[in-house]
Amino acid sequence: MKCWLGSVLEDPSLPHGAPPHSARVRARLRFRRLTNNTLLAFWRTVEDAKSFAARPEHRQATRDLYEHRWQYSHFAAMWEIATNHNRVIFCPACRAVTSASEQRSKACGTEFLV
Repeated sequence: MKCWLGSVLEDPSLPHGAPPHSARVRARLRFRRLTNNTLLAFWRTVEDAKSFAARPEHRQATRDLYEHRWQYSHFAAMWEIATNHNRVIFCPACRAVTSASEQRSKACGTEFLV
């Protein structure tokens, strides 16, 4: 999983927009505090993130930003995970520890909600 972080400080007197959601995004979190708006998105691959950035809708949103200045500032960056112990599920039925990628408890067969 890859991470993209965007942080903007919006001018409340201007209209604002956001790039459309992509099915390739694993999670998208937005934090707002007063005029500060931070978006954190987790992508399956770096290629997915770059593909999203290259989409006509995103390119247009970026052009609109520079033309209409609907943000006070803008920041974007990408990081890749250096290490990952993988997600595990603690089965509520049998208490076994199983990799989430297996989708069922290795001990009792209970299906996981992931």
